[in-house]
Amino acid sequence: MSRLPVQPTKSNLLQLRDDLDFSKTGHQLLSEKREILLMRIKSLINELIAVQTNLTAALNTGYKKLRKAILTLGWAKLEMVHIHPEGDVEIEVSEKPYLGIDLPTFSASKRSNRPSYSPAGSSSTLDEAQAAFTALIPVVVEYSQRQAQLVALSIALKKTMKRVNALENVFIPDYVDTVSYVEETLEEIEREEMYVRKLVKELKEQ
Repeated sequence: MSRLPVQPTKSNLLQLRDDLDFSKTGHQLLSEKREILLMRIKSLINELIAVQTNLTAALNTGYKKLRKAILTLGWAKLEMVHIHPEGDVEIEVSEKPYLGIDLPTFSASKRSNRPSYSPAGSSSTLDEAQAAFTALIPVVVEYSQRQAQLVALSIALKKTMKRVNALENVFIPDYVDTVSYVEETLEEIEREEMYVRKLVKELKEQ
């Protein structure tokens, strides 16, 4: 702890008390924000694990159907048709406010399931493989959104914890020490003034 460089006056004491009260209120609010962020991060991690499970399952399904299509048509034929749906997927990125934090949100445009290859010479297994991988898009977008939000919340939590620690270990102790010093100094000055007044009064009476 270290005292702030202020003169021990009554006006400064009032200002110091106000600043100290404000700091304590800020510390309480930041502590509550820290706890809320911790709970949200834990919840988001669970959500991310669930989405990752869905993503893994969807990938396994997609590759299973792709292997079936390869066995049915052969790799050369599959390379020739170059499987992919028509149109590009557009990802729209926006922000959603949460406790003063801008959380990124992703949304994907709908994509056509119509194949870009000619049905002639293809197989239903190829259609199934294409549909399986097209279905992956929203799951990947959701997973990416959860990851981005987790990063944003983690950064905000780190900043919040830094501020809480600064208030707890530096700012508030310094103000408490300074307020105590000013109060004690003013009390000492008041005692000296009372002694002087008493002495002057006694001298006058004599």
